[in-house]
Amino acid sequence: MLVGKKKQAIEDARTLAWSGISQSTWERVKGKKLCWQYDVRSTGFKYQMNDIAAAIGLTQLRKLKENNRRRKRIAQRYSEAFSTIPWIEVPIVKNSMQSSFHNYAIKVPEKIRDRLSEYLAKHGIATTVHYVPSHHYKLFRAFLAKLPVTEKVWKKILLLPIFPDLSQKEQEYIIDRVRKFTP
Repeated sequence: MLVGKKKQAIEDARTLAWSGISQSTWERVKGKKLCWQYDVRSTGFKYQMNDIAAAIGLTQLRKLKENNRRRKRIAQRYSEAFSTIPWIEVPIVKNSMQSSFHNYAIKVPEKIRDRLSEYLAKHGIATTVHYVPSHHYKLFRAFLAKLPVTEKVWKKILLLPIFPDLSQKEQEYIIDRVRKFTP
């Protein structure tokens, strides 16, 4: 799926995704026999999706609203449960915004984040950190800039499990384990 505001930028991205070819095979068919004439406008990439991945994507797209609703409910439960724990900052979603809660990131003091992650892992709860700042990777070191807020915040972030099929029982277990952690 490609989303954008400027039509030309979208068309340029589509061309790049289709090996630099001006029109995809689908666009050249248009319900008739295949038109074999096209132009190669640039060096592109082979980002076409296969039929199986496309079918899965279309099916999942139909479930998007319900899955977002489920994750939002899970996020609300987490936020309510952790709101009384002084060493946890829960995500803030302003009234003018809407989150899909693809991730649920809490902020905890830097000195305990890794210990909390290890503690939860010992209890069968997988956590992660998203995202290590890009400039920490070798590829981007040439673009190093001073990012004091990024450097401070990323060391506090820990993502808790959140996915549409996370059961209430599983979530209660996660909440209980977090509450039992000694900072």
